[in-house]
Amino acid sequence: MNHTIRLVAVTAIVLLFVQSQAKAENRLDPAAGQELDVGKGMQVYQSSCSGCHDTGKNGAPRLADKDAWEKRPFHWFSVMKNHASKGFLNMPRKGEHYELTDQDMANAVLYMMDQIKEKP
Repeated sequence: MNHTIRLVAVTAIVLLFVQSQAKAENRLDPAAGQELDVGKGMQVYQSSCSGCHDTGKNGAPRLADKDAWEKRPFHWFSVMKNHASKGFLNMPRKGEHYELTDQDMANAVLYMMDQIKEKP
């Protein structure tokens, strides 16, 4: 019995820690005032954006190429979110994944920004 209580307590502590870490990853969209989710952004990126941004298809800047992003206004979240949602230059609106919401796009942009900032 005592072992079971300890196990439940440790599991609860671990779950609380994981949830607090996930919350720390989330940030607020300054323009929309909505909470952004990096984890959801990673999922959107992997399922809808990586086909072009991992390979450079149609001239898309590769996510792994920090130099390709230096000339872009990536430090302006609202500009990049707008480009991703509405299209810009060769980037079609929502990357032609029209089922994605603007929130999905904002999450994906946040994820990409984090990846670009982490590159050496």
